[in-house]
Amino acid sequence: MRIPFLPKVLKAVRQHGMLAYGDRIVVAVSGGPDSLALLHTLLALREKYNLTLTVAHLDHSLRPESKEDARFVKEVAKSLGFASYSKRVDVAGFCKRKRLSPEEGAREVRYAFLEEAAKKARASKIALGHTLDDQAETVLMRLIRGAGPKGLEGIPPVRGKIIRPLIEVRRREIVKYLEHDKVSFLSDPSNQDTKFLRNRVRRRLIPLLERQFNPRIIAALARTGQLLASEQVRETSGEQAWVRAVSERGRGRTTKIVLDLSKVLGYNKMLRRKAIREALRRIRGDLRQVGFAHVNSVLDLAKGCVGGTVELPGGFRAKKGYGEIVFEKNLPSDPARSFTLSVAVPGVTKLPGGSLKTSLHPIIKAPRAWRKMDGRVAWFDVERVHLPLNVRSRKEGDRFWPLGLPGLKRLKEVLIDDKIAREERDRLPLLADREGILWIVGHRITERAKLRPQTKKALKVEFIASQLTKWQTSEPF
Repeated sequence: MRIPFLPKVLKAVRQHGMLAYGDRIVVAVSGGPDSLALLHTLLALREKYNLTLTVAHLDHSLRPESKEDARFVKEVAKSLGFASYSKRVDVAGFCKRKRLSPEEGAREVRYAFLEEAAKKARASKIALGHTLDDQAETVLMRLIRGAGPKGLEGIPPVRGKIIRPLIEVRRREIVKYLEHDKVSFLSDPSNQDTKFLRNRVRRRLIPLLERQFNPRIIAALARTGQLLASEQVRETSGEQAWVRAVSERGRGRTTKIVLDLSKVLGYNKMLRRKAIREALRRIRGDLRQVGFAHVNSVLDLAKGCVGGTVELPGGFRAKKGYGEIVFEKNLPSDPARSFTLSVAVPGVTKLPGGSLKTSLHPIIKAPRAWRKMDGRVAWFDVERVHLPLNVRSRKEGDRFWPLGLPGLKRLKEVLIDDKIAREERDRLPLLADREGILWIVGHRITERAKLRPQTKKALKVEFIASQLTKWQTSEPF
């Protein structure tokens, strides 16, 4: 079997230590050209490295012909004398349940399946058919999305038990070899669908760059990724100060990752971002779906003078406390935390950890103080407040008209926009009258009852804390 690009494969295998004598390898085979070339390449190397190969095929159930694809791969494995392992998974249903994009969901299912296959085959390695073109496309896609140096490293040739022997081979070399040797392969019509970013980059952007800017753009982009990866290896080879700012607290579902602000704020901006990304990686397990904006939000939280919370992808959050930021999983809310208390007007209403003080004030000119939204004091036009008042927890279907906006919004949307963590939302006090919510205590007042130039009398509501209030902590209100 003559494989013209085999020297490139051997160079990558040796450079990155992909294969060892006697390896048992699961080969991911979709039936497409890249995976068939991978299978034939490892077959050619089998004797040299004494390899034991098992074919693994995942049926994503996304196309009517997917069962035929699975049958094709099984026949290929049988004809080459390999054991095979296949599985059918409702990827669309999985994505819907997990609220993931099709690409993210398919990737998660695929890697879980390959780990399962490796365990069954007692394999120490999993071979994937990523090529030099895939590498270049990945670097370009991440550049478009605004990734930093770490993201622009692209696809690693080796990651744990994952190896990518074709990472130095062009896709056109693969197709030319398969056609010359009359090796049958499948064509996936979804690879033509330009609603996916990778397909738009592959079909439109890269051909444009090759024609008008650099005919060797694939090699240039791949080289950029390799250089950045080399820089990262050099940078992480020694002990890094920013890693010492990240620690772990608790176990299991209650595990928290803690960022020590006394250390982090002493670093420059680049090292602060690295510490935040490390904390995110540890709490989530990876950095998928974590973008530049998420890291910046946590960075702003770290630099701020007061506490707060940032919602993060995948059901996680970062919460600022005394001298630290805690990264944790959002756990389900406890419905038993609901509460309602009557509010005296004028007067003082005792609350856990503090009180609400209300008072009435004749207005000749609206005081400037009402514009200072420090979260502790709110002013309202008495004529637009419909007594009685109460302070309560949120309810299903709550709506709120935020100050400065044109109309009502779902309360849940407002709380999400304000980056209030899901667990904290059920503890948050809401000042309400007969018409609805007047004040999300500590955050926003309503447009409906704001002071106006024609206001004659104002209602002042002040939250007075006797200690750190329970609704600012992890305890029930």
